[in-house]
This record gives sequence, structure tokens and C-alpha cells, in this order.
Amino acid sequence: MKKIFPVLYVLISACYFNAAFGQAVATVNRPIDSATWAKQTIQFTTRVIKIHSNLKALPGMYFLRGKAHADLKQYQDAIQDLSSAILTNPQLLDAYWERGLCYEKTKNYQCALNDYKKALSFVKDNPMQVAVLNTNIAIVNRHLKHIEQAIKSDSIAIAAEPGYTAAYTNRAELYMVTGKYQLAIEDLTTTLNSKNTKQFFSMILSNRADAKRMLKKYKDAINDYSYAIELAPGNKLAYWNRAAAYNKNGDYQLANDDYSKAIIFYKGDNKNLSRLYDDRALMEMGLQQYKKAIADDSLAISLDNQFAAAYWNKANAHAQNGDYQLGIDGYTKTINFYQKENRALAQLYNDIASEEYFLNEYQKVIDAGTSAILLDDQSWSPYLNRGRAYLKNNNKGLALNDFNKILTLDTTKQSFEYAYALFYTGSAEKAIAVMQSSLLTTTNGSLLMTHYYNLACLFSLMNRPDEANSYLKKCMDGGYSKKYALADSDLDNIRNTPEFKDMIGGK
Repeated sequence: MKKIFPVLYVLISACYFNAAFGQAVATVNRPIDSATWAKQTIQFTTRVIKIHSNLKALPGMYFLRGKAHADLKQYQDAIQDLSSAILTNPQLLDAYWERGLCYEKTKNYQCALNDYKKALSFVKDNPMQVAVLNTNIAIVNRHLKHIEQAIKSDSIAIAAEPGYTAAYTNRAELYMVTGKYQLAIEDLTTTLNSKNTKQFFSMILSNRADAKRMLKKYKDAINDYSYAIELAPGNKLAYWNRAAAYNKNGDYQLANDDYSKAIIFYKGDNKNLSRLYDDRALMEMGLQQYKKAIADDSLAISLDNQFAAAYWNKANAHAQNGDYQLGIDGYTKTINFYQKENRALAQLYNDIASEEYFLNEYQKVIDAGTSAILLDDQSWSPYLNRGRAYLKNNNKGLALNDFNKILTLDTTKQSFEYAYALFYTGSAEKAIAVMQSSLLTTTNGSLLMTHYYNLACLFSLMNRPDEANSYLKKCMDGGYSKKYALADSDLDNIRNTPEFKDMIGGK
């Protein structure tokens, strides 16, 4: 963040400059571009420093040359000159401030913090300078991951100068980082009362919408995004995030429209474009449009072949589409990106185990499930996959050990894994009750289809075909892949019923 240097100091320097160089300085005072001004300033101040090494204005010359180097982004040269200015005049406020900015640009955040604090000691009677410096200190503290100290500095800035919008916007970002979304909304709302450009208000509205979206206030967020776009039609991030809000609110066509608009804005920006396609793929997954999701994630990977999430999500789409081996291949490829992340690796091995189960490769299920458990023994899902595979291999004792482990680990007592563990340990009615309870509390459409499917499987395993077919029809009508029903041995007890054959096309 740049500061405005005191007018008096600049005038004094300019007067000396003119006296020293006469007509040459008059050239500098003409309207020229900043780069040319900076280069000429370096030339002139270098001559002054060389000729007048004992000059009283020498600290000012070092400062001006340092400032010029900074304007040219020659930060190391700037730091050297500004340090010389401070050495010849330790009371030179502007030199500490400008050197702090240079240290910040070179990511030497601790030195920047020291200089800003030193500069702050000179300006205690100037509320605006106190506010600006404290906001600079907050920014540096954020880089140093001292988040609470950063929030405190922004709060001091606001107390010193309540109209200083930069402190509010910066503190709002810090509140977002710490999950204090309502406080972020309050700070951003305050800045909307200031006088500023349409682009600025568009940015603030977008940020406020982000906070509302995190609070699941999707309609309010959509209103803010829409106003942000009205103020600045080029606000591409507002289109992207409004798409996410529409998706969460169940407005899928509107979400798709916004993703398509955002994609146009990001043409040429392969990294962001890759993430946009992946986001749209996630929405398509929620709509059970698995082939579209696979196509979008394929595009995401072609744009950024190091984007690990796209590989994982593409594998998920193949799995949900009933392309079990393609899913396994995708998960196996994704493993390469997560070699140092045990929990992610555990999930990937568990995903592989789930797909191998549909291929009746029960020993591979056991092997993959064991790998997952060795990486993360507190996740209950691998125990279910391995336990069911043990049953298929007639290892009932090992299977019961895994099912009982789930009952111990899952303290929520609400997951479908917990329900299956209840069933396999002899509490079938309790298992059904858990799954039906989940139906009542689930608003996510995709998850609801999964609950319907799991209930169908449980009722089939209990040899209750009417209930099984009823729930299976609900998830099939919602777009669930028929390939699952064809391959899943849990549904063997209803496979020959007329209702089942009708649902899957008479096969």
C-alpha cells in the first residue's frame, strides 16, 4: 500500500534540487511518465551525492533516489539507499516507511514489520498516518500468519480513522480467513457507505456475497453478486461465485449459465479455466450428469495436467456412472499427487476398494481397504468395504471385527456405514431407522439419492422386495446409474422381481 508523503518535505527537497541543478531540474518538473521521472531522479541525486558528500540535505537525496529505485521496482537498490538515508538521519520517517514497503515487496516481512513499527513511533498525532501504518502492519502480520495480531492492528487503524476503508476491507478478509463471516459482512457493509468507484463497490459486494455464501445464505449472496455484476459487468469472479451460489441453492440452469459466462472471461488463463471446468463438473455430478462431468474434468486436466482435484473428480464421475474399472484407473493415477497426504491417500485407497467390490474382486477390496486403514485407522468407511469383502470370502470373524470397529469409531451414529454395521451385527431394524432418519435431515439432492439407494440395498438384504424396489425407483428416477443396480450383489434378492426388471429396462 502506497502512502502520501508530507507536502512540506517534498517542497523542501524540490527547492534544493532546483538550486543545485537549475535548468536540468526544470525538466524534471514537466509532466513526464513516472519511469522517466524515476530514471532522471536517480541520475540527478547520484550527482548531488557524489559532489556534496557533506550536504545537510544528503538524507533527503538518498531518500529520493531510494524512492526512485522503488518506483522502478529495483527494491534492493532502494533498500540500500533508504538505509543510507536512515543512517545519516535516524529521524527520517519517510525512509522507514518506504523501506518497509520495499521489504514487503521482497517478502522480507519481519524487516517490513520492524520498519512500519518504527515509522509508527513518529506519527502518533496524525490519525490518518496511524491508520495507514497499522493497516500495513496488519498486512505484513497476515503474511507472517499472525492473524489475530493482524486483526488487532486493523482495529487500531479503524479506531484512529473510522473513515479509512482499507482497514475495513483488510479486516474483513482476515475475518473470512478465520471463519468469522458475519463480522466480515459487517465490515464490508460499512465500506459501502464510502465514496468510491463502481468497480470498488462491485468488489466489495462480491466479497460480501462470498461471506453470505459461506453462511449458506445463498439467496442473499446471489443478490449481492447480481448487483456487483450490474455495477461492473466485467467482474468475472462474481459470475464464477454466483454460479456456485446458484448451484447450492438448487438453481442448476442459472448456475450452468454463469459457469458458461465465466469460462468466456477466463479464456487464455488455463489455470483458472481448469478450475472452472472442474467446478462445473462438480455441479453436473450433483445432477447425476456424469458424462458431462467426465467431459468437463477431461478439459480441466488438458488445461492443467497437474490439477490433482480434476483427476480425482473425474474418477468419481466414472465411478458414479458405473464405469468401475475407469474409476479405479483414475483413483490410481490420482494417488501420485498425494504421496505425502496420508488422509487423502487413505480415501483414495478406500475409493478403489469400493469399485473393486462391484467387480467382485474381493481380495483386492481387502488389500485396498487394509492400505486405507494403515494410513488412517480412524476413518470407518474402509472397515465397511473390507468387512463386506471378508464376508464374501467367508471370513465371518474378521468381518465382524471390522463392523464392530465402525460401531466404536462412528460416534455420530448417523452414517450409512454405521447403518450397515448395525445390519451385519444383527440389528437390522436399527439400521433402517438410522437411514430413514438421514432422509429426514438431508436437503442435498445428490446425497438424498445415495440414501435412497442404500435403503434399497438394506431392504433387499432383508428380503423385503416391496420396500427395496420402492426406494430403488426413487433413486433411479433421480438419475442414479442403472449400472450399479446391475452389478450390486446387495440387490440379488430383488433382481428377478418384475419391478426391478422394469426399472432397468427389462434386463
